[in-house]
Amino acid sequence: MSKRLFIGLEIPEETRKELIRRRDVIAGDTDFNWESSDKLHITLKFLGEVSEEKIPSIEECIKRSILEKRISEINFSNFGFFFRNNRPVILWAGFQDNHSLTKFASSLNVKLSKIGFERDERKFKPHLTLLRIKSKFYQNLVNDFKKGDLNELSFVPTEVILYESELKESGSVYTALKSFKLLTEE
Repeated sequence: MSKRLFIGLEIPEETRKELIRRRDVIAGDTDFNWESSDKLHITLKFLGEVSEEKIPSIEECIKRSILEKRISEINFSNFGFFFRNNRPVILWAGFQDNHSLTKFASSLNVKLSKIGFERDERKFKPHLTLLRIKSKFYQNLVNDFKKGDLNELSFVPTEVILYESELKESGSVYTALKSFKLLTEE
């Protein structure tokens, strides 16, 4: 049997609440189907369909990366959009460059490639998906979010989670399969 898996960096609850507060200040009374707070995470590696027998090897890769690399405080930078055909399709929150986070993701990527996962060749670009835009999204909202304030919003990461992602008609449902505590920066 297989599971659709990914590895994510957990965002502390108080940080998620503040991010949502800032999002709501900009969005106002708009009626969008926002990503729920419990789905906000930084994807470190999407694994896809994986046989259950491979899960212990994945867990070992995560543990070894945690022992080798520390992640320092992560600072948000701005809101942004992914576009398709000049139309916004994803609203996200981005982060300032963080060498330690990039190194951690790279270490994980290398270790997972040694057990058969395709290595990501694209530059690691951490972000939080806030909204998958399926209907009209007005240009003034695009402009307002691009000017949105995420200054001084930061967090110290404390755990990495191996998630299962189940695709349902109502959207994806994430289940934490295992949590791994991060070592603190020395």
